[in-house]
Amino acid sequence: MQNGNSLNILSSVAQIKDAAGTPTGAVAVNRDITERKQAELALRQSKQILEHAQAMGYMGSWTADLQAGTFTSSAEGSRLVGWSPGTHRAEELFEIIHPDDLQYMQAAWQAAMTGAPYDIEHRIILNGQIRWLHIKAEIEFDRNGRPIKAIGITQDITERKQAEQEIWRLSESLEQRVNERTHQLEMVNKELEAFSYSVSHDLRAPLRAIDGFARILLEDYQAQLDAEGQRYCGIIHSETQRMNQLIDDLLTFSRLNRAPLRISPINMNELVAEVCATLIPATDQTRLDFSIEPLLPAWGDAALIRQVWTNLLGNALKFSAKKERAVIRVSSQQQGAEIIYAIADNGAGFEMQYADKLFKVFQRLHGETEFPGTGVGLAIVQRIVHRHAGQVWAKSEVGQGATFFFTLSQTGDQP
Repeated sequence: MQNGNSLNILSSVAQIKDAAGTPTGAVAVNRDITERKQAELALRQSKQILEHAQAMGYMGSWTADLQAGTFTSSAEGSRLVGWSPGTHRAEELFEIIHPDDLQYMQAAWQAAMTGAPYDIEHRIILNGQIRWLHIKAEIEFDRNGRPIKAIGITQDITERKQAEQEIWRLSESLEQRVNERTHQLEMVNKELEAFSYSVSHDLRAPLRAIDGFARILLEDYQAQLDAEGQRYCGIIHSETQRMNQLIDDLLTFSRLNRAPLRISPINMNELVAEVCATLIPATDQTRLDFSIEPLLPAWGDAALIRQVWTNLLGNALKFSAKKERAVIRVSSQQQGAEIIYAIADNGAGFEMQYADKLFKVFQRLHGETEFPGTGVGLAIVQRIVHRHAGQVWAKSEVGQGATFFFTLSQTGDQP
């Protein structure tokens, strides 16, 4: 004990003998080995921590005497391959390697003897079960270039491999389901095309017959019809025309998802001017305050975007037609990589609580007699804009008009 601290002492004692060999005394040498004992304790603790860390990570270390053909593993390294701690022959490792991986492992090991990296994954059979190991090693060579020693690590990656196999299985299953869904969609599209053909041809035929007979009644039997009968014939004619328009709109709506987009830069000023020239007769311009700000260009399918403008501007004209002086404003602004277009009018407007119905097929916020239409136009607008990865929305107040907005990409990047 020194200053209250325990010491580790190594004592050596030797006898002292006289000339006759008779013990006459003894000499003792005491050495303080406290620091050595502390170093040994620290080494044991460090080894325990390392072994614990290796066990937690399913990882072991090993060395190989390449001249003797033996392996010496850490406790965890031995456990991973089912060995007892100690030194083992290389043949013992070959005995547990999966037969399908043995040739691959031996080829990699031979390549490592010539300086190639040794970093492989292979299977072993342990207690009748297949385990996956990741082994990495470095080879030491003597001055003559002969391999003499290997130092390596072994990690059990069975759980990772099982997870990879499960991911692969799920991916295969998902791909199969995608293929099945794709096939189903193709069948649905074919059925939809057949339905569209039927609608386009079969439904129009009776409409043409109804309209034709109504015209014959008016032309050939007008003298025999009173005013009420003639009015009925007029209603038949107008309703068949409306039905024809409804069929056209439904066919357009159904085809929007199938037609490929032809994306190109669009000069929006020219496009809107062409649409306005079609929609606004010269005779109506005296009671119309219509202004278009310089519009920013965008990318899109010009034919489809023309239809968006036609529907939105047509609605603005229709719903402001009852105003003494209709006011329509068209503008645009950039927001990030998008261009926002706006069409504002001072028409009838609508209540915002019903705004979610605007873009649904056959959903109308005004009566047919008040503002005629099929109830499909805004649904067409939304589908076209969504196909361009854009958004469309509206703001309004009853009696104060409405403003419709839609966005398009400023660049050619499309989904």
